[in-house]
Amino acid sequence: MPACRELVHSNVIPGPFDRLPSGRYRFRPLFWPAAMFVRQNVKTLGAGEMWKILNRDHSGKKLLEQMREFLPIEDFQELSQFGS
Repeated sequence: MPACRELVHSNVIPGPFDRLPSGRYRFRPLFWPAAMFVRQNVKTLGAGEMWKILNRDHSGKKLLEQMREFLPIEDFQELSQFGS
């Protein structure tokens, strides 16, 4: 059973030590904290500003897709509008 953190609205996000069936970690060491930063600050900074941060090296769509399971649906959709 993977180690997950459960949040208030029954929204389960992946934990930093979740593993694949092969035994490897699901996330690179710096990816999990980065995804959590986006999750926690998208409302504070706003979707436009967060998109600027994600798309700094022109790979925002790829990063956003990788972070999909970390973000609430509303935040993901709002950020996706900038990537269109």
